[in-house]
Parts: sequence; structure tokens; C-alpha cells
Amino acid sequence: MFDIIIRSALNIVGRSERLIEAMRRLLLSDGLDEVEVYEFD
Repeated sequence: MFDIIIRSALNIVGRSERLIEAMRRLLLSDGLDEVEVYEFD
């Protein structure tokens, strides 16, 4: 049971890291306008 919790937590962390990296690339590529950028802060 404990190993399932650990695996699930690591999966969530991995997904979060990919989401953050995708958002960082989007922001650096000027894919969002200024109003949308401030919504994420």
C-alpha cells in the first residue's frame, strides 16, 4: 500500500515538472500576451 502511495506521488511530481517546463517554454516563446502571463503569477 505504501509503495502505491509513493509511486502515485512521484507520478504527480513528474507531471507537475512537465507542466512547469511546458509553461516556461510557452512564456519564453512569447506565446502568451501580457494579461495571460499575469494570470499565472
